[in-house]
Amino acid sequence: MDLGTMSKKLEKHQYSTMESFARDVVLIFNNCRQFNPPGTFPVLQADVLEKAFRKEWSKAMERRLDPAEKRSLQSVLNKLRADEW
Repeated sequence: MDLGTMSKKLEKHQYSTMESFARDVVLIFNNCRQFNPPGTFPVLQADVLEKAFRKEWSKAMERRLDPAEKRSLQSVLNKLRADEW
């Protein structure tokens, strides 16, 4: 799983639940740590992104996202995907 795949799944409305979205995000973190040595740039970035995700996810789970928030989430994913190497 990667951010590009997640972005495509969002565009195609393939996430039926918030939990399935969260599972893919966690899978990205797990894969990053599995395939990259500790302390390397990708792992350090995954740590930062995971911390932000967990903080924001708890807020998102308190209520349903409106269309503007969903577009904002899509924009963030697209930006993160553009920053991938």
